[in-house]
Parts: sequence; structure tokens; C-alpha cells
Amino acid sequence: MSAGTPHPGRRGLTGALACAALFLGSFGDEAAQVTFALGLTERSSPAAISVLLASGLVGAVAAGPCAPTLLSLMRGRTLITVIFLTEGVAIAAAGLSATFASYVLTAFVLGFLGSLLWSAVMVLLPALGEREKDLSRINRAVQTVRNLGYVVGPALGGILYAGASGPSALWYIGGLMLLAALSGGTALRRLTAGRDGGPGTARRSGGGGFTNLSLTGLLRLPGMARAVAPLVVTVLTTSMLNVLLILFVREELGYGAEQYGFIIATLSVGLVLGPLLLAGWFERFGEPAGAALAATAIGGALVAMGAGARFWWLAGAALVAGLANGVQNTLMSTYVMKVVPADKREQYMPAYVLILQSCVLTGFLAAGLFQVQQSATVLFTAGCVAGAAGVTGAVMNRGVRASSPVERDEEAHVTRD
Repeated sequence: MSAGTPHPGRRGLTGALACAALFLGSFGDEAAQVTFALGLTERSSPAAISVLLASGLVGAVAAGPCAPTLLSLMRGRTLITVIFLTEGVAIAAAGLSATFASYVLTAFVLGFLGSLLWSAVMVLLPALGEREKDLSRINRAVQTVRNLGYVVGPALGGILYAGASGPSALWYIGGLMLLAALSGGTALRRLTAGRDGGPGTARRSGGGGFTNLSLTGLLRLPGMARAVAPLVVTVLTTSMLNVLLILFVREELGYGAEQYGFIIATLSVGLVLGPLLLAGWFERFGEPAGAALAATAIGGALVAMGAGARFWWLAGAALVAGLANGVQNTLMSTYVMKVVPADKREQYMPAYVLILQSCVLTGFLAAGLFQVQQSATVLFTAGCVAGAAGVTGAVMNRGVRASSPVERDEEAHVTRD
């Protein structure tokens, strides 16, 4: 055992500390966005809120082409620490200014850094999984922690905003991000001791020059295009769901804010529990087929929402959608991390994240094209499309399983040494 490697008895504690840092990272983004929105609600129009949300999505998409170069210049663990530090400073600076322009600019920066963060995480995680099942287990834990931060962040952000002024709430959130940088940097350094081959893997193996994003390279991997296709459809439809659901529940069905909040809460609970409770069972069919079956469940849940009007029916459908969404995201990210060769991760992982973020932005914009009275029909139709894509994907990917990346990692480490 090397001097920098944590003792096996302490590795679990170190991993928990790293997960706590990732939780603070996803929590901080969401809490800051809610604080921005609440501050603008008091003095701006709904159009300002739309600009705020769109700026974060545009930032997430813009990060894609930049991620490979940054990953080629520094270790993944170093980049993650820098991201947390930058987010903390940006959020605190927005609290000092407290203007519409600063909120929109900071939302763009947070979207950019959030997308970059998960590209770095996907590059780093395969180095931590010594066996194939280890990577699956680690990714389930990471996805659960990530989703938990997305769920808790808005709630605690609202509490902080109510208990303190808007700028003060942002300073507190910025402080939590700095804490994430400190704890996460320490934990990741210990976890990756002797495992992280350093920055620039793809650049060095390619013979010079910075690493470029390779979307076509990712999709040309055997079976990757047909594995990703159902995910693209369901990300589009679930992004539309996030926009249309409030209009459908509040305006078309006439339910109050409490009922809408409960429906969203059930969706969020499913998102957190899905990776822990169901991802292992769906993985038995193979990662792509299991993810496609989860897409079928998402489609069925959307159809149920569009066809139903009873409160508990909607809440149950939202729970199913959340569970299946969590499963699909977990299985597909696990599959990509297992399939992508070690020397291509800096190029291909950001490409995968870019696909997801582009679909989210497209779904967000597409939802704005419909009227309130069309929301039920759109949800029903989107559910049918997602369900059909899921069934097709399950058939096309039947029996497909990712091979373990361990051999590729070992070969890469030998080459570097």
C-alpha cells in the first residue's frame, strides 16, 4: 500500500466525505438559483425569470467544448476543487452586487461550472472502481447524492432567503461551496492516490496539442448510438415535463400550490431513491436495455399524467417518473464510463454531458411553444413517444453489456509509467 493511499478501514469515511462535497456542490447550485429567482420575483417580470433559467442552461451547453481542454491541463480531482472554489466566489460576488445582470451572469457561470463538474466526475470515477461491480456501486451512490442535492437545494435555499436577506443568503451558500472545495479536495486526493494518472492523458497519447471534444468519436463506439438514442428522447420529454407540469396542475386542473408542491416532491423522492433501490435490478438486463426499460416507464408515467386528473393519480405517476428517471441516468452514465477507453475519457465524457445538456435546453425551449390548454395533450403525446423509444431501445440493446474498464486502465497506467 502506497503512503498516500487510505487504509481500507478509512476508505469508506473518505468516500463519504467526497460524497458530502458533491452533495454541497449540487446543493449550492440549486440553492443559489432559487435565491436568484426569489430576489427577481420581488422586483422583476416573469420574463426575467425565464432569462435567468435559460442562462444557466446555455452555460451548461457552452461548457462542453471547453471541458476536454481543461481536463487535459489538470487532474480531475484538481479541476473539481477549482470548480467548487470558483462557484463559491461567484455566488458570494453575486450577493455583493445583487442586480439582475449579476444574477444572470452568475447563473451562466454556475451552469457552465456544473456541467464541467460532472464531466470531471465521469472522467475520475472509473479510476476508483477496481472491478466492474465497484464502478456500478460507486456510481449509484454518486447519482443518489447528486440528486439529493438537487432536491434539498431549492428547499434550503428558500429557507435561507426567508431567514436572511438575499445577499446574506448568497454569502452563506458561497461559504458552503468553499467548504465543499476544502473537504472534497482533501477526500479526492486521498481516494485517487496512485490511481489518477495525471492530466493530459489523451493529449500525451495523441502526440501533442490540446484535447478536443469528440461527439462523433463517442457515438462511433460500438453500440453507443443505439444505447444513447432512448436517453435523448426521454431527456427531451422530461425537460418539457418540468416546464409544463406547473401549467397543467395549476392552470388546467386548478390545483393549489400545496398540491403542486406535493407532486413535485414525489417526483424528487423518486429521483433520489431510483438509483439506490432499482438501478441494480434493471442492470440485470444490461445497462442499455435496462435504461431503455426505464425510459418505457417514464413514457407510461407521462401518459398517465396527461390522461388523469385525480391528485393521487398524478402524484403516483410523478413518483414512477422520478424513480425511472433516476434509474435511466444512473445506468447510462455507468455504461458510458465502462465502455469509453481510458485514453479517450477527456474527449468523450464531456461529449456525453453535452448531449444531455443540449437535450435539456431543447426541451425547455420546445415547451414554451405550447399553450396552457395544450399541456395535457403534449404530456400524453410526449409519453407515447418516450415509451415507444424505450421499447425500441430495449429490443435493440437486448443482451448488451459493458465490458469492464479495468484492463484498459491497467494498460494505460503501464504506458504512463
